[in-house]
Amino acid sequence: MHKIIRKPEAQADIREIAEYYEDRREGLGDEFLNEVETTIEKYLTKTPKIFQIITKNIRRTTLNKFSEHSIFYVVNETKQEVQILAVMHNKRCPEHWKKR
Repeated sequence: MHKIIRKPEAQADIREIAEYYEDRREGLGDEFLNEVETTIEKYLTKTPKIFQIITKNIRRTTLNKFSEHSIFYVVNETKQEVQILAVMHNKRCPEHWKKR
């Protein structure tokens, strides 16, 4: 199993998106957080290389229920680590996460 490392910027992304959804409907922010955690546990800890490389060594997986958002990450097989760089809306400018 791969160890998950979340950049502070990615944690901030997750928190901001959850707050946005919670403002829309009570409980929706928690649903978003659960979806993120489920995706990390189900895929990124066990089989992080199943998702396509989109640029350099950065991979992306799209969330299921919240399919307009993706997790951007890097796999380090030597250390058995996955570093989460960003969690963002798919229409957001990619330069935002590329700088991380």
